[in-house]
Amino acid sequence: MTHDFDTPVSREGTASLKYEGRETYFGTKDITPVWVADMDFAAPVAVTRALVGRAEHTILATPNIRKVCSCQCRTGLKLATIGK
Repeated sequence: MTHDFDTPVSREGTASLKYEGRETYFGTKDITPVWVADMDFAAPVAVTRALVGRAEHTILATPNIRKVCSCQCRTGLKLATIGK
C-alpha cells in the first residue's frame, strides 16, 4: 500500500494551532511553522475508511482492547491488564 506524502494539504481554517496561531505567538503569519507532532499531509484512505466505518456503527463504547489490538499476536506485544 502506498500513500501520497508529496501533495500539499492546506491546514488553514482547520483549527490548527500550528498555522492559525502564528500571528499570536510570533507576531506574523509570514513564517513556516515546523513542528514535529503535527502532520501536513492527508490521512491514508485506509485510516479514514476505518474511522468512518467505526463511526457508522453508532455504538461508541469503550472497546475490548485485546480485540482492537490484533497486532498483539503478530508482534508478541504484551498489553498491561488491569488487576494483574
